[in-house]
Amino acid sequence: MPDPPPPNTNSRPDRRRSIRICCSGAAEGVSDQPGHLFRGELRNISETGCFISVRASLRLPPGACVQLRFRLGRAEYNAVARVIETLPSSGLRLHFIATDPAFIDRIRQIVRPDRRPAAPDLP
Repeated sequence: MPDPPPPNTNSRPDRRRSIRICCSGAAEGVSDQPGHLFRGELRNISETGCFISVRASLRLPPGACVQLRFRLGRAEYNAVARVIETLPSSGLRLHFIATDPAFIDRIRQIVRPDRRPAAPDLP
């Protein structure tokens, strides 16, 4: 009798290199492709990228660059990202490409709270 299929039956291998968390926050972006301004909802984030759900049908090709702005809680973030995949009527998978170390540190504190700087000991 054949072995049962593995739990992940997706045809693409999972290449994620960092932990991602589910979240919710307003997001908007402007692409280097003419006429592509979009607004959506941030659905998950990691140190290396995010997924933004959108209602409109976008036709951004893989590799297109996006100036991205999003909110998580009270904080606002800005980043440049590259389109990994556009999912019709669903959203965009994005990879952060032009970020400064402070941006990554802020995202890391959200994704990996165990790596927050330790508070100083009080007397």
